[in-house]
Amino acid sequence: MKISYFLKSIITLVSGTAAAHLITLAALPIISRLYSKEQFGELAVLMSSSGILAIIMTFKLEVALFNRSKRVEREAIVYSAIVLSLCFLLTLTVIAFVFESSFLDFYKNKLSAFTLFFIPLAAFMIALFNVITNFVIVDKQFKHVAKVKVQRSLAQALLQFCFSIMSIGLVVAETLSRAVGIFSLFRKGLAEKELKTYKVETFIETIKINKRFLKFTSLAAFFNVAALQVPTLFIAANFSFSGAGIYLMTNRLVALPVNLIGQSMAQVYSSEFGTKKHEYNALIELFKRVVFKSFIFSSVIFILGALLSEWLIVIILGEQWAQVSEFIIILTPMLIFQFSVTPISNTLNMLECQHLMLFWDFFRLSSVLFVTLVTISYNLDVEQFLVGYSIVLSLCYLILLILSWYKLKQKTHMPR
Repeated sequence: MKISYFLKSIITLVSGTAAAHLITLAALPIISRLYSKEQFGELAVLMSSSGILAIIMTFKLEVALFNRSKRVEREAIVYSAIVLSLCFLLTLTVIAFVFESSFLDFYKNKLSAFTLFFIPLAAFMIALFNVITNFVIVDKQFKHVAKVKVQRSLAQALLQFCFSIMSIGLVVAETLSRAVGIFSLFRKGLAEKELKTYKVETFIETIKINKRFLKFTSLAAFFNVAALQVPTLFIAANFSFSGAGIYLMTNRLVALPVNLIGQSMAQVYSSEFGTKKHEYNALIELFKRVVFKSFIFSSVIFILGALLSEWLIVIILGEQWAQVSEFIIILTPMLIFQFSVTPISNTLNMLECQHLMLFWDFFRLSSVLFVTLVTISYNLDVEQFLVGYSIVLSLCYLILLILSWYKLKQKTHMPR
C-alpha cells in the first residue's frame, strides 16, 4: 500500500517529536537526581515566562508563512519577525534591568538575577525557533525539522549533565540547547539560500499585509499559552519554587501522550475533516468516533498512570519527587478531558468560527485567573489550587467539546 506524501510528512514530523520526547524522558532519572526541586522551579519560571513573551515578540507573524507561496514573501516575513523579536529583546532586557528588584521581590528573592536576565533571551530564542521552523516546514524540509528536534533534545540532556555543578545549570542548558536548534535550522533553511535585500520599507509593507495575524492570531495564541503557563508562575510566586519544580516535572511526564499522541490524532482528524468537508453525515460520525476513541484511550492511560504513579515516581525520579504522584492524581480528570478534546480542538476554526475559539481561549484564561484569585483570597495550599485548576480546566474543555458539536450539528442542518 502506497503511503501519501501528506501522511509521510506527518510521520516524519511526529517521529522526530517522539524521539525528542523520549530522549528527555530517558534523561530524567539522572537529571532529577543531579538537580533539586528548587532548581527545576527556577527552570519552570524561565520556561513559562519566556513562553508567554515569545508570543508577544513576533505577534505570531510566523503563522502567515503558511499562506504565502512565494519564497521572497516568506523571507520578508521571517526577517520582519526577527526585527520585531530583536526590538522586544532589547526592550524587555532594559525593563528587566530597571525593575530588577521588583521582579525579584515578586518571587520573594528566590529567583536569581541571572535567570531574570535570561528570560528575554530565552523568549527571543523560542520566537526565532518557531519562525524558522515554520519557514523550513513550508519549504517541505520535514526530515531536517525532525532531525533538529532530536539534536536539540540530545544537546539539552548533555548540557544538563555538564552544567550540573552550577546552581543555574538547568537554565543555562535550556538556553544553549535552543541556540543549537536555531543554528541548525537557520543554516539549512536560510543561510544556504540566496537571501533577498531587506529594507525598512519591506518590513513596514510586510507588517501591513499581515496585520490580520498581528490582531487576531496573536491574541488567541497569547490567551492559549498564558492559560497553560500562569499556574507555573503562580505556584512559584505564591507557594514555592520547589512546588513549581514538581509541577514542571509532572508536566514533562504527561507531555508524551498529550502533546505527541493527541496532536498526531488532531492532524489526522483535520486531514479527514478537510476531505469530508461537504459530507455532513460523515463529519458527524468522524467527530463522534474520534472523541470516543480518544476518551477511552486517555481514561485507560491516565487512570492507570495515576494508580501506579506513587510507586513508579519514587523508582524513576527518586524520593524527593514523591509529590509528583499527588499532582498527577489531582490533574488526572483534567488530563482526560484535555486529551479527549485535543484531537477535535480545531473544529471551530475549520468551521470558520474563529470568534468562538477566541472567546473560548479568553474564557479559559479568565477561569485560570479566577482560581488564582480564589486561592489567594482563601489562603489555599498548592494541592487545593490544583484541584480547583483541574476542575475548572475540565469544565473548559467540556465547553469546547459542546461548542464544537453544536456548531458542527448546526452546519449539517444548513441548506445544502
